[in-house]
Amino acid sequence: MSAPEAMPPEARRAAMRLVGWALVLGGLGVLSWLAWMVLATNATTKAAQEDLLEEWLRRGEAETPVIDGAAAQPAAGAGGPVAVMEFLRDGRRILHDEPVVVVAGVTAADLTKGPGHYPGSALPGGPGNMAIAGHRTTYGAPFADIDRLAEGDEIRVEDGDGVTWTYRVVEQRIVEPSDTTVIASDPLGNGRPTLTLTTCHPRYSNRQRLVVFAQLAP
Repeated sequence: MSAPEAMPPEARRAAMRLVGWALVLGGLGVLSWLAWMVLATNATTKAAQEDLLEEWLRRGEAETPVIDGAAAQPAAGAGGPVAVMEFLRDGRRILHDEPVVVVAGVTAADLTKGPGHYPGSALPGGPGNMAIAGHRTTYGAPFADIDRLAEGDEIRVEDGDGVTWTYRVVEQRIVEPSDTTVIASDPLGNGRPTLTLTTCHPRYSNRQRLVVFAQLAP
């Protein structure tokens, strides 16, 4: 039996062109999908943040119940506002033009609304570690640029009573996703009230975690 004839050069070139166009179109499709994902999820989170901020302001204006002579703000339900956070350097706001509302919980649904407060971690100004997770690319990417935070930068957190607590950045760390010590009650081992921000690293990947530690200012 004779060997099959080789593909003519013209046909081979045509086939290669078809493969090349298929790869280009496939790449454009992926890029379009990614762009749509970013734009669509950002719009979703922007709307959620606006609603949450309105809810937060109404909460502050509402009459606060008094229990045993002390004011008591109601606890936020899952996905509800827990705190409002902003980042400052030399008195000027950085990273975000507007304050960011932190919600209760770190489920996928919670994080579509904004940064999420780890259940059981400290509340603003309280003893222990207030741990907060946030997206770095989609859903508004609230923690997209936290790698830009430097030692001494301020993170101001307003609690449900309208009290603002100031934390100062002390350290950044890259860890494995399995490292839960960073959200433990005393991650820096000095007993001081701590604020910990966690997000994916590197950008556009969830291979590791970027962690920023800040501690309550005296």
